[in-house]
Amino acid sequence: MVEQTSTPPDRSFSRYLAWLSGGLLGLGATLFFVIYQFGEELPPPPFTGSISFDEKAVWLAKHLDDPCEVLAIGSSMTVNNLDSAVFSGRHLINASSWGMKIQHIDYFLETLLEYVSPKAVLVVTAPTDFERDFRGPALFDRARLKRFFDSRDLFRSHVELLSVEYLIGAIPEIRRDRVGRSTYFALDFDAGGGVPLDLVSEGFERWPDRWEKPVAREEGMDEANYESLAAMARRCRDRGLPLVVVQAPIREDVLTERDRAFLLGRHWLRLAQICRDSGAGFHNFHGRLALAETDFADSTHLNRAGARELSKRIVPLLDEVISERALLGFRAAGEE
Repeated sequence: MVEQTSTPPDRSFSRYLAWLSGGLLGLGATLFFVIYQFGEELPPPPFTGSISFDEKAVWLAKHLDDPCEVLAIGSSMTVNNLDSAVFSGRHLINASSWGMKIQHIDYFLETLLEYVSPKAVLVVTAPTDFERDFRGPALFDRARLKRFFDSRDLFRSHVELLSVEYLIGAIPEIRRDRVGRSTYFALDFDAGGGVPLDLVSEGFERWPDRWEKPVAREEGMDEANYESLAAMARRCRDRGLPLVVVQAPIREDVLTERDRAFLLGRHWLRLAQICRDSGAGFHNFHGRLALAETDFADSTHLNRAGARELSKRIVPLLDEVISERALLGFRAAGEE
């Protein structure tokens, strides 16, 4: 009778699994430690697909408790075309970011008004804000963003929206864009949240696709954006908030006759009517502000010099509507 001997189990695979599990746990712990320790230096949590919006959301979380007399909200037309220094003493919060269309701006305004109580709302706009966009009006998950604004917990938002590929990939560009305002992608917000670019025509390498970028065509417009402007005006009216809508200057040499016919004969007339119907103010500074080519960064965005001149013209408009609001409030209180 042959005696059978049992082969001892191979423990190398078990040890491999143990080492692998330990390594993954170690990497995870290291990653969470880095996020906790260096969260503000990392790219912002990806609340949306726009690094400008996400960076502004983190900035706003630090400023929601600041006094807010003027809430500026909009696209790059608002974030780049206002110089916060001109609004000195008026407690401006510029909550704008790149790429927003009017329907996104209205959706964001509805969210922000739960956290700030301004005396006036300001939107600087351009025809591109009314263009058709593949995204719906809900640009971000409102519940998630409100959770961040309520808690100001940057670590939790990083973990909730964790993407190692995004964090590693965006680090070089975010570090570059947070320093200085000399590129189109500047994220170096001024004291009020604006990014008026530090550009002069002699030293700025213009990109032809931006410098010669045509103004939005009528066929590219989205009716939903006009409807959202009306909704935003009503929202402000119902809260007793003056809404000031400003058309920023456009470089005259990029406008075709077709552009002028659409803007003068339809687009701007419609914006003015929407604002009149809801008690908002529409102020068109195209052709009313003496700007040189050196005041522009491209066809529709101003540089620091241009933003300063436009801001100087906007301040008296805001002072007027804020004073009227205070007077009406005083009379209402007196009548009661």
